[in-house]
Amino acid sequence: MADIYRPSLRLRPSEQRFILLLGDFIASVSAMGGAIYFWYQYSLNKLIQSGLTEARAERLLTIEVPLWFYLLPLVWLLLMVESYETHTASSWKKTLRSIAVAPIVGLLAYSLLFTINLDPNSLPRIAVGAFLVLASLLTLIWRGIYIRLYTSSGFMRRVLIVGAGKAGYSLADIYRKLNPPPFNLIGYIDDDPRKQGKSFHGFRVWGQ
Repeated sequence: MADIYRPSLRLRPSEQRFILLLGDFIASVSAMGGAIYFWYQYSLNKLIQSGLTEARAERLLTIEVPLWFYLLPLVWLLLMVESYETHTASSWKKTLRSIAVAPIVGLLAYSLLFTINLDPNSLPRIAVGAFLVLASLLTLIWRGIYIRLYTSSGFMRRVLIVGAGKAGYSLADIYRKLNPPPFNLIGYIDDDPRKQGKSFHGFRVWGQ
């Protein structure tokens, strides 16, 4: 009976969405910082390759980050908006699709802005490209951690099937085919003393 009455760590859907948003935001802010650093190093290397010493290049180099660049983490959250349904976020297939689509849409939007912008120097291609790559990788790592936690039994609603008969076995078979499972099936509950304590289709029969 300990499995049935064990305290649950299950979170409400709204709490799960908040955790998803927070994790994605941290990943995208980290990606933004990494992109600025990569942009700085790229610009520094270009000056060094032009014949300047590293010390002189560092003194001469100034990076002016456009104000809109700091909004990229929020843009990334908007690109990932379809993946914040808890059932979608718990699926590796749907998560990978969302993470693959987001940078493509972002790249297309940036290409459009780059085409119509009058000052190409105000749109740092290297920094934007680095942001999209880093945001994709960091979000993928975070979502992998989330899926691992979400699919652990402690974070899922525990369910019992009433009746260890043919209908109950059919439900258990359907449950085993669900991926990812929407809940944690503990077993059956049945008043037949001959079935109690036994396992059918991989699940135990409990008492009344």
